[in-house]
Amino acid sequence: MLDRTIDFYLDRAKAQIGTKSDRELARVLGYRGPIVCDFRARRVWPSDDVMVRLADLAGVDHQTALAELNVWRT
Repeated sequence: MLDRTIDFYLDRAKAQIGTKSDRELARVLGYRGPIVCDFRARRVWPSDDVMVRLADLAGVDHQTALAELNVWRT
């Protein structure tokens, strides 16, 4: 497992959808509001389903992404 952070996934997903906007990424993930900022600030963590979607966008294996998410949650 690599030493990635949630920011890696968020930034990589934004690059893949061709935006620099956290708001646009939130929209693609099905959210309204500043949820991506909340992820970045570690106020909340993505659900497993959202993490799988971020992994898809970032080009990372789902199992790896979920394992990293569970490490961050602890």
